[in-house]
Amino acid sequence: MEQKMFCFQCEQTAGCKGCTGNSGVCGKQAGIAEMQDQLTGKLIGLARTIDGNEHLISHAANQVVREGLFATITNVNFDKEALSALLRRVDEVKRQIVPLCYKCTSACGKNDDYTMEHRF
Repeated sequence: MEQKMFCFQCEQTAGCKGCTGNSGVCGKQAGIAEMQDQLTGKLIGLARTIDGNEHLISHAANQVVREGLFATITNVNFDKEALSALLRRVDEVKRQIVPLCYKCTSACGKNDDYTMEHRF
């Protein structure tokens, strides 16, 4: 079987080793699994942004972290549009906290998203 995704978020994972095909045992499609991984990576990027900027944390930042974690770790949100909206909201919050970083062309790692690359 070709590995299109690697998901081991829930108690239903195939053989307790993770789901790797076009869809998981729970019905999640590979594209949704990828979006959830992107969201997790963006939340890590947001945490990096907040580090040292705690005084700039807003209600919006707290809310998007809660919603993003709920959508990924509880494995309940398979809605592509809702996940896309969360991905955009994380970026918006990061821009609000460190607006100048989005104009800078130097890589510093202070707000980079984590890449959830899978090695199949």
